[in-house]
Amino acid sequence: MLNAFVSQYYPAHVRSTGVGLANGVGRLGGMVGPTLGGALLGMKAPIFMCFVAFALPGVIASLAVLCVRKKKRDIAVAGQEAETLFT
Repeated sequence: MLNAFVSQYYPAHVRSTGVGLANGVGRLGGMVGPTLGGALLGMKAPIFMCFVAFALPGVIASLAVLCVRKKKRDIAVAGQEAETLFT
């Protein structure tokens, strides 16, 4: 879902950099997740601790996305598009 968000958020001249960075962070998580899972299983951690270890990054990412401000231009464009749809 972040690819769609990032591609709409960044201006055109840096869009590929933003999408590439988001994909890189996602791939990093794809490598760290199984490693962390294996380490937790190796330490015989309780199931609750395993759940928290994997849920916490998702919660932090969700809060970070919610904290991103909308551009005023995007709100105005959305309003104009809505007017043309309903007229």
